[in-house]
Amino acid sequence: MKKFDPLDPLGAPVACGPAHLQNTDGVNASAADGREVLATTELAIWEMPPGSRFGLKGEGAGALLEEGGIPLPNEINQAVVADGLTVLRLGSEEFLLDADGAVAEHALSTHRERLVTCLQAHPSCLLLPRETSHIRLRITGACAPMLLARVAQVDLRPSSSPPGKVLQTLMAHVVVVLRVCDAGFDIYVEASFADYLSDTLKTIAAAL
Repeated sequence: MKKFDPLDPLGAPVACGPAHLQNTDGVNASAADGREVLATTELAIWEMPPGSRFGLKGEGAGALLEEGGIPLPNEINQAVVADGLTVLRLGSEEFLLDADGAVAEHALSTHRERLVTCLQAHPSCLLLPRETSHIRLRITGACAPMLLARVAQVDLRPSSSPPGKVLQTLMAHVVVVLRVCDAGFDIYVEASFADYLSDTLKTIAAAL
């Protein structure tokens, strides 16, 4: 099967085939704790648990995170993952923190509690709860790049968007944060648009 390149007009599309609604270890293993939105032999979409996800922004935000031993990306629009804890750098002093797994979730909750206390002495920083305001969708499988190429104008070639790359873009006319990860792609979207985006992705996936 030829790997799909959304920027290669001469490349043949991946033959995704019909939706057989069956699970395969390679497609779904990374989202075992999420809610299944769509699962086929070549594509899976999951809504990931909200957990204690939060944002931190404002002067000194990076220093506060580092004081707690949280590793930070060196550049804007990059992400780092350590022991299941993910930190996305959305601006010079703007971060989004998320977790995968019970151990990382506990660590994230502990970091959050510490920051709530620290922020009393740092009024320029804001802690932004994201567990209910935003939804994280995870898209995995061989057809994931093709699906995303249909709804967003982003360069997902591995040379341009390796794991750890973060893209702040529009997807089906909705503002999203897209993270490239080893398992596939994570999409952060405002909760009010989550159902619309999920339905749009499912509709397009059915036509691949």
